[in-house]
Amino acid sequence: MLFLLEIAVGLEETYYLFKRNVTIYSVDTKQISGFVSGHLSKAAYLRLLIPSLLPENITKAIYFDTDLVVLDDVQKLWEISLQGKPLGAVCDYGIMASKRMVKQKFETLGLPEGDTYFNSGMLVMDLVQWRSFEYDRKVVECILQNQFRHHDQDALN
Repeated sequence: MLFLLEIAVGLEETYYLFKRNVTIYSVDTKQISGFVSGHLSKAAYLRLLIPSLLPENITKAIYFDTDLVVLDDVQKLWEISLQGKPLGAVCDYGIMASKRMVKQKFETLGLPEGDTYFNSGMLVMDLVQWRSFEYDRKVVECILQNQFRHHDQDALN
């Protein structure tokens, strides 16, 4: 099943591109209106609302940024066990390759030494974990209380 988060008119046409069951959710962007970024659109923050937007019977979700190219079967991501963690993501090699950036990120975010800073452009989300620990609310609060350079990605880390 495919869920599309819509903030602009026109995604209905997307439905016809897929030969599957597609559900399109219109999203009230008031929930993210306080988020300010010179390089991110409001759509970038919608990933944070996925657990509250999808029905309770949906327990897992995969999120992709729209500029992402998938070169393998997405089913492999779906089958990954998150082992009780709220999400799975990939290392942000652009950040991790720079000792200066790693030092800055780890100091700013308070990450333990040895952790990996991840990219939020692809997320496998355990929605049960997200909902039960209210991570969506906590991440939104973190964004609003801090002036992170990489906004939602820093807050998720």
